[in-house]
Amino acid sequence: MSRLVGISSVGFETPGFLALLALAPLLIAFSFRPLAALGGARRIVALLLRTAVLTCGVLALAGAQCVRVSDALSVIFLLDRSNSVPREQQQQAFDFVAAATGAMRPTKDRVGVIAFDGRSAVEQLPGGALGIDRISEPVEPDRTDIAAALRMALALFSGDTARRVVVLSDGNENVGDALTEALHYGASRVPIDVLPLRYAYENEVVFERMSAPPNASTEETINLQLVLRSTRAVSGRILLFQNDRQVDLDPDSPDTGYRVQLDPGPNRLTIPVPLRSAMVYRFQAKFVPDDPSADAVSANNESRAFTVVSGRQRVLIVATETPDDWASAHLLADALRRERLDCDVMAAGESPLSQELLLGYGLVILSNVPAHLFDESQRRGLAAYVRDLGGGLVMVGGDNSFGAG
Repeated sequence: MSRLVGISSVGFETPGFLALLALAPLLIAFSFRPLAALGGARRIVALLLRTAVLTCGVLALAGAQCVRVSDALSVIFLLDRSNSVPREQQQQAFDFVAAATGAMRPTKDRVGVIAFDGRSAVEQLPGGALGIDRISEPVEPDRTDIAAALRMALALFSGDTARRVVVLSDGNENVGDALTEALHYGASRVPIDVLPLRYAYENEVVFERMSAPPNASTEETINLQLVLRSTRAVSGRILLFQNDRQVDLDPDSPDTGYRVQLDPGPNRLTIPVPLRSAMVYRFQAKFVPDDPSADAVSANNESRAFTVVSGRQRVLIVATETPDDWASAHLLADALRRERLDCDVMAAGESPLSQELLLGYGLVILSNVPAHLFDESQRRGLAAYVRDLGGGLVMVGGDNSFGAG
């Protein structure tokens, strides 16, 4: 508990109610004669009690308050532990907190610590001294949500001390809106101090983006547009993966990668990719420098894109692997193929019914498949496939469906 320095003032929230104190003389005048039977001393005591009750009621209506001043201070430090801040700067930020708390008064002031990336974690509740020697490991290091950390800090404060928040971050947030959250601090009269964590990478390559056309046709060659930014000239390879399989970008050499020479600044590249069949194509591109020291952070050397190739309508038939159900599914597939529909037969539970898989089909047929073979996420995926993507869903009845199954 902080020691109270003294009483600053006595105030009222609605001082207009104090005018009701003018009723006190009237109360005494009208009560004096009816209380005559009590005798002199008892009548005076009764009048004083009535006046005291009136005064207390008026003060309550006026919102009387006694304001006490405390020179105690609560400070909560917000430490950025996301991947955008190098480990060295994270350690320097913690060292700053340790030095700053060393100058505080442990018997009066309080210090709290919150570490944040995509999630915020309370490392120390507001207390008299710094009780930790490091912050915890990142939880979502690829995300930075300063706004959530600010909300958490405001909730940790008590009301008997002055309040202050110190943010130690590079400011590169990709989740939330810290500026909007700071407006709430203005309404609460809590100051925010910001200590920018400054750093510079002399050798760095960033894969800014890769774009692909959202839709294409079979036997079409699309162009993948790549943008890489480099701080200096560097050579390396572009590796391309299509549906998790590496694409040979240089058939004339043993190397499957695409050789590139990056100049300082943005570099735009185009890679043609032929598409042969109707399906969803997922692309992942990576940049691998010839000299690893030429790229300080390798985590930002990847980018992804996808293209949906439409063609003849394809049908996916899902059935159990029991002999009767499997044979019935293939008979159904043969009948649909005779109607010039491409059909695939898949065993229930063979692979998850992901959105990427379902996007390659215009219709899904569940042939006598019991519900327990699908988990909740797969059921939601089928519902979204029909509701949001416009896919068709047919259920063929049997002894395992349309009943207890």
